[in-house]
Amino acid sequence: MNRPLNYLAAAAMLLSACAKSDSAEAGDSSEGTSAAARSTSTSASADQDLSEVSNYTLTMPKVDKFYEAMRNAALAAKDLPEDQRASFDAADGSLDDYAANIERNAPMRKAIEKAGLSPKEFAVIMMATMQAGMAQGIIAMRPKDNADSLAREMKTNPANVRFMREHQAEIEAKQKAMAAEMKAMEPR
Repeated sequence: MNRPLNYLAAAAMLLSACAKSDSAEAGDSSEGTSAAARSTSTSASADQDLSEVSNYTLTMPKVDKFYEAMRNAALAAKDLPEDQRASFDAADGSLDDYAANIERNAPMRKAIEKAGLSPKEFAVIMMATMQAGMAQGIIAMRPKDNADSLAREMKTNPANVRFMREHQAEIEAKQKAMAAEMKAMEPR
């Protein structure tokens, strides 16, 4: 697996680990109905998020802002007590939930806005980058197939897959620099 995919997989695991489980056990019929309604709502929200991420087009200026926002957020979080750092975690559910969580967290919101992104666009860029990186990995395993068709089958923007492939060296360099900065921030 190449470096961008390693980074994206780590980011996906981080996002998943930060998100709290929304599964509920159905007790009586009203709880079961409520759980079913949440499931339907979650499915519709997931479809909306997938559509939004799939229709977003990555560019290097947007990715640069994303890395700047991540750097700003890490700097903002490093001096916070552990309990306050936990508030930087992803919210349950949708992109809107994640953006709302950022909005409620003043240091995180300011860090992202300082980079020129809204909390929502930050979340969308993160997911579009992960989605395109994972699709790029799958497409690389099927070199004889039409890459754009495969991307569309995976509900991924083909332009984002091309972007990740064409800018792989730049993205790897940004990831390496970010990792070095994060390591330097660790307490000794």
